[in-house]
Amino acid sequence: MGVIYGLPEVGEEAASDGPPVSAALANAVGERLIEIVTQGDMNDLRKLFTDDGVVWNAHDQLDIGMNQMVANMTSMRQSAKRIFYENVRRQPTPTGFVQEHVFCLEMADGKVMRAPHCCLIHLEGERIKRMEAYCSAPASPAGPSGPMSTRRLAIC
Repeated sequence: MGVIYGLPEVGEEAASDGPPVSAALANAVGERLIEIVTQGDMNDLRKLFTDDGVVWNAHDQLDIGMNQMVANMTSMRQSAKRIFYENVRRQPTPTGFVQEHVFCLEMADGKVMRAPHCCLIHLEGERIKRMEAYCSAPASPAGPSGPMSTRRLAIC
């Protein structure tokens, strides 16, 4: 398989070793992901992903592993008073699901930052093997290098 930025070339499909993912499984994993991210249990986040699970972000086109993802989430949680999701939509795919949503951070001063996301999530059984995150960065008074940079918002 040819690779462009870690993704299959146009016309190629991701490998699937099992039956297509059902809507019930897609919804269960998607809801569990939201629950874990909003509640902040990093041990549960590790359990939801496969041992070699990765998150790829469109803005830097790099895979990050679990250790970096947990560090990013921990740092984000320290900066935000509350994390929540709006307008969640999910559609199963043969290898996982697509989820669109608005990822929201309520800051200590009460201001809410919103970033539209689209995530392609590939499953291995009931666990996330790969997440491909496409997001629009919210406006932030701190700027691109401040506490809420796009890099730290790129989790579904």
